[in-house]
Amino acid sequence: MRLFRSMSKSEFESLIALGAFSQGTNSMEGKWFAERFSDALEWGKIMGHDGVFYVVEIEIDEEIFRRLYYQDLLDGIGAGRYAELVDLSKFKFIGAELIDFL
Repeated sequence: MRLFRSMSKSEFESLIALGAFSQGTNSMEGKWFAERFSDALEWGKIMGHDGVFYVVEIEIDEEIFRRLYYQDLLDGIGAGRYAELVDLSKFKFIGAELIDFL
């Protein structure tokens, strides 16, 4: 199953360097993902990220996908899935798009 996440440049660089999602300073022990690219794009714009951010696409196993916490209208935007870092230990990186809306 494919999921999308907007992230700052520093979070993206950490993901690429480590090959894994990690817990940042003052952050949760997991990550929120959108089920649609357009929703991840909207979250990225709301979060700001200094006007520049990435939308990352990953693929995870359907069994893991089914057990992720689900919110149908997260922040009034769209369907969101919350994954603990342990659930994200096995994912396939599909790609990323740099978004610059300055």
